[in-house]
Amino acid sequence: MFRFTKRVLSLIFASVLLLNLLQTNVYAEDAARTKEKVSCNATLEDEFADNRVMVVLDNETSLAVDEFSTSMFSGISYKKVQSLTTAKEAKVQEKMSAITAELNEVAVARNAAEIVTTENVMKIAATDEYLSSYKQVLCLELEETGKDKVLKTIAELEKLDNVVYAGPDYVLTVESTTPNDPEYTNAGGRWGIEKIQLPEAWDITTGSSTVYVAVIDTGIDGDHPDFQGRINSWRCRDFTSGEEDIPVGVIDDEGHGTMMAGIIGASGDNGIGITGACWNVKLVSLKVMDSQGNCYSSIAMMAIDYANLQGFPIINFSIGWYDDDNNENDNEFSDYHQQYDYALGTVIGSYSGLFVCSAGNANFDNDEIDHAPSNYCLNSMIVVGASTSSDEKWYKSNYGKQKVDLFAPGDDILSTSSTGGYALGDGTSIAAAYVSGVAALLLSMNPSLTTAELKEAILSSVDTISGLSERCVTGGRLNAYKAVTSDVAQN
Repeated sequence: MFRFTKRVLSLIFASVLLLNLLQTNVYAEDAARTKEKVSCNATLEDEFADNRVMVVLDNETSLAVDEFSTSMFSGISYKKVQSLTTAKEAKVQEKMSAITAELNEVAVARNAAEIVTTENVMKIAATDEYLSSYKQVLCLELEETGKDKVLKTIAELEKLDNVVYAGPDYVLTVESTTPNDPEYTNAGGRWGIEKIQLPEAWDITTGSSTVYVAVIDTGIDGDHPDFQGRINSWRCRDFTSGEEDIPVGVIDDEGHGTMMAGIIGASGDNGIGITGACWNVKLVSLKVMDSQGNCYSSIAMMAIDYANLQGFPIINFSIGWYDDDNNENDNEFSDYHQQYDYALGTVIGSYSGLFVCSAGNANFDNDEIDHAPSNYCLNSMIVVGASTSSDEKWYKSNYGKQKVDLFAPGDDILSTSSTGGYALGDGTSIAAAYVSGVAALLLSMNPSLTTAELKEAILSSVDTISGLSERCVTGGRLNAYKAVTSDVAQN
């Protein structure tokens, strides 16, 4: 009897709550907000694919669509459509189904079937933080090729009410690491490990094979002796063909990704070569770059979405580009990204883990000149500049009091080479890899850390450096030992 009464009371409570929500105008307000347009100002001089267009749908349409139809984009000629936010779709549909089920229960209890309507489901969805922020990102492959055709298609798509943004599939490049020495000499390259107190951190944890770091880059040399047992080849992917392929072997035909992987997780205490920041981490190669270090943004988005689907808690993304144009618009991302690659920002924003990216290697102030994707300024991102052995800004490193979070070693750092040996390299890519490695140490020690806590543990434990005080948000340089012993990490 008690169980029955409790159930009835819960239905009455749910009924009152849901009906109160349905009487508000929150859905209308949210629908208006999510339909705000983001303009694309691409020109024929920009570098982008000549047969693809990226599309971001508004929130209302994204929630309503569970399968595509040719009528979705009236008058647009395309031969293939691919979602780049599949990691969120299943959870979105699950939540929408749960809302429908709740309304059904209330309808039965009140004998009022008219409660279960699409409009009412959407009103309730607008009160859910996860659902109300969801925007689906699509890649349309066009019937006709040509950059002029891409720009015309974008113009047509921008006229549609359900399209928040339409833009090209831009070309991305790796942040050059400038390898400059193939041999290990004296103490060269080892200073970074000591500077951020990794040996002290290793007394607490050397990592765990249950923690995964996705390296979105040029690939990883799977045959390198310092990666034996460190790479989960079954979960690695090669996206360079535009499809989610399982590669025949884990390869790197450019070298950049292998260098990043070595900083993050080269095997420790194995009597070979170097030691990564996290000895026992599992590395996952998500190859997006070709042998020249280039890729399209749609390829990068596929890799990010895959990492999200797989539940990888950390992405190392040492890829970026610049723009000198100023844009007066203000929206979810920085001014530049509204016109340049809003779709990529949306996909990064949907990733549930920690997204570590490089600040760029052009000696720019990122507060003044836009660098992507670091200037998206999303809560799940950490943006890293490169510092020297004397705790100064590496001469080419970008900086920014508001747009760069912290600095980490990035000058003359020894790491793994795709030729099977070792090389010294410079750059913010390497600095970002150090942060990814320390993040893996933190998760190895405390797997319950949320993405927000992981970020806080890293940023709140920097060594404050006078020369960096006006160069980044924290005013400091990474410290691994302080991070793993911080109150955030220990709780």
